[in-house]
Amino acid sequence: MNNDTERLDWLEAQNAKKNYTGKCNFRWSVTGRGWRLLETSGGPRMEPTFATVREAIDYVMQQNKVAEGCK
Repeated sequence: MNNDTERLDWLEAQNAKKNYTGKCNFRWSVTGRGWRLLETSGGPRMEPTFATVREAIDYVMQQNKVAEGCK
């Protein structure tokens, strides 16, 4: 079984192929059905994009911490 580092390294390798843009983000569903981590150019909602999967995850984790701290 793979560990978390191996999983993230695999995702990073897929993103590095730049099959589309080589940029990724973490996006919450606008319909409330969940979330996604994707290779993207940003899209109409203009979420920030990142060069690595880890950066995208770190960004959303930090945003979530800030939001939770404001409650």
